[in-house]
Formats: sequence, structure tokens, C-alpha cells
Amino acid sequence: MGKEYIIYLIDTDKYASPFDINMSVDSGYDHVHCFSNVEPEDVKNLVQDAIFSRGVKGCQYTALFIGGSDLPKVLQVLEEAKKAMVPPFEVPIMIDPRGAYTTAAAAVAKTEEALVEMGGFEGKNITILAGTGPVGQVAAILSAKSGGNPLISSRKFDRAKGIAERLSQEYQIHVRYAQGANAEEIYEASKDADAIIAAGKAGYQLISKGTMERLDRFKVAADINAVPPLGVEGLGSLDDKEEFMPGKIGIGALAIGDLKLKTEKKALKNIKGTTGVFSFEEAYDISKELLAKKKEK
Repeated sequence: MGKEYIIYLIDTDKYASPFDINMSVDSGYDHVHCFSNVEPEDVKNLVQDAIFSRGVKGCQYTALFIGGSDLPKVLQVLEEAKKAMVPPFEVPIMIDPRGAYTTAAAAVAKTEEALVEMGGFEGKNITILAGTGPVGQVAAILSAKSGGNPLISSRKFDRAKGIAERLSQEYQIHVRYAQGANAEEIYEASKDADAIIAAGKAGYQLISKGTMERLDRFKVAADINAVPPLGVEGLGSLDDKEEFMPGKIGIGALAIGDLKLKTEKKALKNIKGTTGVFSFEEAYDISKELLAKKKEK
């Protein structure tokens, strides 16, 4: 009997995500083992027990999935997992903190697809409302690396400024920032936008029809929130490049979510037998590839 595929979910939260467990099973892993409440100091022993026990050849049938909602801690766990590898005992690591990376990849890919007739992201202004969370931060990075000019908003100016400056320095990009605590501030943050990505928490409206009616330039809105009230007023969660206001194209949360699911599944399949870290850049490539294949059909 040949080796069976094992994936270890290393999660910083109280419970490992059932979402990621389901994705792993549906992606063909024979065994999914979960570790919750993981601290960075726990990682070395977990990883080395996983890699040494199966031998060098067994590593190609083993993978790690790092998740959790505490992004700084998740990134610490990732660094410890990378340091725990002992070549040639190496396994692939997928990082997707509470789905933020694959969600951001799908949202940006769908937004770029909607902007294709305008030349894609190149030179376009992208306002990411409530953009200081993991999804918003990754959306800013990906849109900037694709030629766009992202701006992240937050209810707190200092938070937006601090995160924008850190992303700009760390990724050698330029991320703008603004406060967006009320309708007028949202308007100011969005008045020059070609596209708006609403990246806030579930159940919070971020931009109203009244505000959008004042925006002459923007053409595309994307929303990751599927729980009413939706992040973009008037944009249906099932809308997929539908005109939801005169001259405004919308991409709803479930349209983004469908691509996110397919991206995560394909990523989990792709890491089998590889090494290294699979992060948001690779997720974005997969999202764009999936959209391109769909268009060909």
C-alpha cells in the first residue's frame, strides 16, 4: 500500500476552522489532523515530529496548513514552521488566516477582471474600505503589485496610516490611507477611485447609494460581506459583474466566495509533493488562472 496524504492544520484559535478541514478533505487528503491554540513556541516540535516520522520520501505526502484569526501570531507561527524544516526533510506550508488570503486573492482577481475593458489595474485608483484587516491588507498589496494605486481606509486615521506605511515599506509599494468613520469621510476616500473593494466585517454597511451617487469616476464595486446589511448598499451578494447602479458594475460576496473556494481547493491540491510556502501571491495566480480558463469556455 502506498503512502497516504496527511495535512496538519496548525491553528492559533481555540478551534481549528471546520471550513479548512472540509477544504482539505475535498482536496483529496486522506487524513486531516488539527492542532488548536497553537503558540509560536509549540511549532518546532509539532513540525519536526511530522516530518521526521515519515522519512524523506514521506514528506512528499505531508503538508501543513497554518491558520487563525490573530494575524501577527499566525505570521510568527509561519516563521517558526519555516525554521523547523531540516533539509531534506521539508514539506509544503499553506498559510490562509481564516481564509483571508484566498478571499483577498479572489476579490482582487474579480475586480481586475471587471476592469479589463479599462486596462485592468494599471494606473487605476482602488479604494479598499475597512482595509486594515488581513483581507484589506492583502488586497492592497496585490492591487499595487498589479499596477494599481490602492488606498486603505479605517475608522481610525492612525491605524490606516500605520498599516499603509508598513505595507509600503515591507513590500516596496505605495499604499495611500484615509480615515473613513462616516459618510463624508468615505466619500473623500473614494472620490478619485476607479474601483471600490468593501473589506469590512460581516453585517456592516460601509458605503451607501447616496455616497456612490456622488462618485463620478468609480465603475466597479466588490464586497466580501454576505451578511445583511451588505457592505455596499444595493449590491446583491450573487451579483457577478452586474450593473447594480447606472454605470456601476458590482461583484457580490458569493461571487467572490465561489472563486475563493475554487482557489483554496486548487491550492491545497497544488502543494502536494512540493516544498516552500504557499501564500497570497500564489493564491492570486490561481484565481486569475481559474478566471482565464472560465473565460475560454
